[in-house]
Amino acid sequence: MKSKQSDAAAALNALDFVAWLRREGILPIPLPPRSKGAIKEISKEAIDGQTSFLFPVEKRLQVVDTYWDSMSHERATPEQVGMSIGVLKGWNNGAYMAIPDIDRWDLVDDFAQSEVFAQCPMVTGKKGAKLLAKATANSADDWPDVPLQWRPHDAAGADPALELFTGNTKKHCLVYGEHEASTREEPIFYTFVRGFGDSIPTLTLDTVIEEMDRIATSHGLARANSERDEADLEDIIFEEAPRARRETICSSHGITMADVINRPHGARDVKGGYLCEHPIHGATGKGNLYVNTQDGWWYCFRCGSSGDPLTWHAVDKGYINCGDAHWRLDNEIFAPLGVEGSLIREAVDTVERFQGQERDIMIASYALGDPDAIRDEDEFLMSLNRFNVMVSRSRAKMITLVSQEIVDHLPRDIEVLKQSRLLKIFAESFCSSSEEVTVGYLDNGLCKQVDGVLKYR
Repeated sequence: MKSKQSDAAAALNALDFVAWLRREGILPIPLPPRSKGAIKEISKEAIDGQTSFLFPVEKRLQVVDTYWDSMSHERATPEQVGMSIGVLKGWNNGAYMAIPDIDRWDLVDDFAQSEVFAQCPMVTGKKGAKLLAKATANSADDWPDVPLQWRPHDAAGADPALELFTGNTKKHCLVYGEHEASTREEPIFYTFVRGFGDSIPTLTLDTVIEEMDRIATSHGLARANSERDEADLEDIIFEEAPRARRETICSSHGITMADVINRPHGARDVKGGYLCEHPIHGATGKGNLYVNTQDGWWYCFRCGSSGDPLTWHAVDKGYINCGDAHWRLDNEIFAPLGVEGSLIREAVDTVERFQGQERDIMIASYALGDPDAIRDEDEFLMSLNRFNVMVSRSRAKMITLVSQEIVDHLPRDIEVLKQSRLLKIFAESFCSSSEEVTVGYLDNGLCKQVDGVLKYR
């Protein structure tokens, strides 16, 4: 059943999907490109400071409705916007969803051929597929609060091969856009392989679970307890603690996990810190995010990612995906270059902290390319004073890394627009010579390339 995006699917506009899902009583959740997180407009900070973007509170529903209504046809492409379906019934006109999440291709074929799921639309992603159905239950007590999971009999601690998102689980199902692991060389898009535009069927919860049990059993899978095993946590602490105890930018400047994440209600005390539900992509069981308050680091059990407080801040704000997070300035990264990590750490700081200092060569990075993030931070990015400090720190050479999206950005505030002139002149006029270049970068340990333009004077 594994397939690439068809020409027909590629031609479909996001607004075609929105129109179909609205007809089915479903309000899809808009996502940034290549992300499982929320757009800024419906984030916790933007709505009420309390609820995750997965909670369909009234204000969030209104913002999403307006977002889709105001979207232009030109921008509504899978490269520029993502889309998901929330499980909580407020997103679906009061109806519960039942979404089997299949993470193995050998299971996908059996689900595609199942008579029970024969009328369910199916969307494929990187490593499997999801089926869309609405569901009914005999009583409110039947709805689970966490996803049901199926794992191999002999691998209790392994990631589930099969899950059911339904009831009161804080999950969402990505159905449109470019996968977060997509690259230019190997693009991955969420693709409907059947059922787009058709009516989404309503099944009983018991029928869905029984059929999933039947297929899972035939593949050697068993229904699993979704609680986080304490032995798993011990293994993670043993593996990650040595990294956490090395000197980092955060430890040097006294930045702790408490500075970047508030302990949520319901968090469970464990060795070194606490376990809680991941605030961005939800949890299976009582916690899949481990926050070590003792040594200042975190670990996501779902993504297998970890990092320091600054890395968590980048995940929380949507600057990077949780699955792409890693220890930012670890000796393991720089050791192959023959450079001590401590030397790198001492040379890296903010523009403000470099004021009054000089170096022969300075490298400054604006570190943003997402238009929504640029719009939210444009007053900070376009500050005339900050630009002056940045370019006056170098004695011999100044290297600036900036996305074309920042250079082209037009702030709505007239004062911010005036301050942005110097950056625009610097990039477009002062650096008058240019040539196309290919820049290498590391992505989860793999060397990849991206095209760019070198401008110089």
